[in-house]
Amino acid sequence: MSIPLNGERPHASGKVAFSGNQVTIQTPAMALDNVSGTLAFDDDGITAQSMTAQWLGQAINMGFKGNAVPTGYQLDVDLDADWDIVPLLERLSLPLKPYLAGGARWQAGLDLTLNDTGFDYQLGVDVDTTPLQSQLPAPLHKPRWQKGQAHIEATGNREGLTGRVQLPQVNYQARINMQGATPEFVSSQWQVGDKQPPLLATRGHRFDLVLEYLDLAAWHAVWKHARQAWPDGQRQYPKFPLPHRVNAKVDKLSAGILAFHDVSVAARQKAKGWNVLLGSQELSGQVSWPTKGRLAVDIDHWHINRQPTEAVKPTDAPLFDPVDPQATAVDRALMAAVPSSRLTIDDLWLEGYRLGRVEAVVDKQDQQVTLSSLTVESGNNHATANGHWRIDEQGRHQTELTLALGGESTSDLMGRFGVSGGIQEASFTTQASLDYAGLPWQADISSLNGEVSADIQDGYISGVGGAGKLLGLFSLDSILRKIQLDFSGVFDDGLAFDDITGRAVITNGVLVTDNIRMDGIAGDMVIKGIANLVENQVNADVRFTPDITSGIPVLSAFAVTPQTALYVLAVTTAISPVMDVFTQVRYQVTGSIGTPDIREVSRNQEALALPPEATERLREQAEKAKE
Repeated sequence: MSIPLNGERPHASGKVAFSGNQVTIQTPAMALDNVSGTLAFDDDGITAQSMTAQWLGQAINMGFKGNAVPTGYQLDVDLDADWDIVPLLERLSLPLKPYLAGGARWQAGLDLTLNDTGFDYQLGVDVDTTPLQSQLPAPLHKPRWQKGQAHIEATGNREGLTGRVQLPQVNYQARINMQGATPEFVSSQWQVGDKQPPLLATRGHRFDLVLEYLDLAAWHAVWKHARQAWPDGQRQYPKFPLPHRVNAKVDKLSAGILAFHDVSVAARQKAKGWNVLLGSQELSGQVSWPTKGRLAVDIDHWHINRQPTEAVKPTDAPLFDPVDPQATAVDRALMAAVPSSRLTIDDLWLEGYRLGRVEAVVDKQDQQVTLSSLTVESGNNHATANGHWRIDEQGRHQTELTLALGGESTSDLMGRFGVSGGIQEASFTTQASLDYAGLPWQADISSLNGEVSADIQDGYISGVGGAGKLLGLFSLDSILRKIQLDFSGVFDDGLAFDDITGRAVITNGVLVTDNIRMDGIAGDMVIKGIANLVENQVNADVRFTPDITSGIPVLSAFAVTPQTALYVLAVTTAISPVMDVFTQVRYQVTGSIGTPDIREVSRNQEALALPPEATERLREQAEKAKE
């Protein structure tokens, strides 16, 4: 140090050696540990090269140079490091450890000007992401050692900053006001895809996306994990603002079991609310959500086609997966977010078959969502539903639904779903009143209670393999197949009936009925039993009473001794024809609902005297058969 006595400025120079010291820098804010190296100073000029330190728990190399300039004090800082990603995620409390591994090499340069009123700075960071592995969904998926680069830049002062983050296929820009108690995003811009990002607007927030493929379910899983691992109260960073403008184009969009092709979305937030235009091969329509008013969704057409899956469910597997009815934080957020809504779908298709027009009205009050009305018009068939979903005082989901289904032709209804055979040309009505713990689309079956009833009139069962679609819980198709095998020729041309009726009561997931009845031309059937939906088990008693007088096929099949048409002709020529026939056959249905065991329990037989009108009808049929 030199201090002249002649009035000239003092002069100081020297070096400072650091050896494992702790250093805190106010601007930019950095807390450095284990600092080692040499700092040289010459009056107000400082230089340092090849210094090392620990920052955010990992090693960095530092070098800087500072000196006075006319506008203040200029400080240039150079940093470089080779970091592991996992310790950094832990230090910053970022919940991405399941998705990121490896590391990254980076270099940073900071130009900082300090003055009497504040500071100005420019920051640039170049990152070599080649050692980084990302298991995040596309477009952020990256194998380790695949070449990659990222860049971060920022300029600003004490009033605010403008920054940019560039990743492969992702570009983010933002302008942030730093003058308040917390940082405020003035404008921002997301650009996902290869398209060149536009200039950052003065105000407003925008999101643009152009991709060949996007998997929404995969990104939802990431969001769900991050939300659970990073509760709102622990966040130490400002929230990203929601965009006011959204433009998206995706060649293929996957949403769970659904897929959409050639997707385009244009969304705008205006003074009176949101307007959204949707377009794709499968779905087209628009959404209007006023700031004060009901969300309106108007769909021109929607073709629902489920994506194929390789999963094969065992035949004895439970009918329903276990469900926890306790509401999660995500469920409560969903409840809070659901608005009063109106939905109209002019033309709904399911797996290539036209379902028809759908209208629904949803009302929201506090902790309850009410389905005020749901109607489906499909040709001459119709369905209606109403009910509500709420979260009770114990934090459990509770759902109540009332359903009604009716129509003039089961053939039309089945045909719209591509089902051939089964119950044909019959009018039908079905009602159900149900309540259960769980979401409307995810019931805890062990809590299911209610009543179900059905009335099907004037039809026939064609193709025994499809007969049980409506009464499948008690395996009507398997029962009819068993009767057909035991008594050949009975249902070869189908089974005509006047009426099929039934009513069942459900208690805690167990369905009980004692009055499923079929009034058929060839005979009557009564089913009584229990279907345990929780355990996937059925136990039913089935009794079939043939109408011996209905025709030769039934008489021949249920005669104790198999008969031919000629023998029937001979019998019916008698003055008082008498035949030994089986008057009732009883079966027991047990086992899993999908593949039950059907066992014959008994056959009742007696000598039956045929009435004159039946004798004449059978004789005429036998005459024709002889010819």
